[in-house]
Amino acid sequence: MFCCPIALFLWTSLKETLYLSSVPRSSEELISDVLCDSKGRRRSNLLFVFAGAMWSLWKTRNDLVFNDKVIQTPEVVIRKTMSFLMLWKKLLAEKNVHQVEEVLGEMQQACDLDCAT
Repeated sequence: MFCCPIALFLWTSLKETLYLSSVPRSSEELISDVLCDSKGRRRSNLLFVFAGAMWSLWKTRNDLVFNDKVIQTPEVVIRKTMSFLMLWKKLLAEKNVHQVEEVLGEMQQACDLDCAT
């Protein structure tokens, strides 16, 4: 979830897109450094985004291992994460939907810039 090149690409992209201070290197770092603020309170919207990212990595890994699918580019994992978030956002409270839509917009812009270069 954290060390393979595709996971590192995804976490680094999310770090840049969400203006995070660091890339998580373990589940402990993800929880303590990224998902909680300086007072130890959970950032629920980030938890939602990172759940989508981890699910995307898990599904991609399973496709690779069990279905012999080849991953063309690391951007596929970002697009898959965005797809999960778009599907799941209807499960959020209305007050949180806007924040997730902003994150999705920033992820889309980052993907568009990467594809243009």
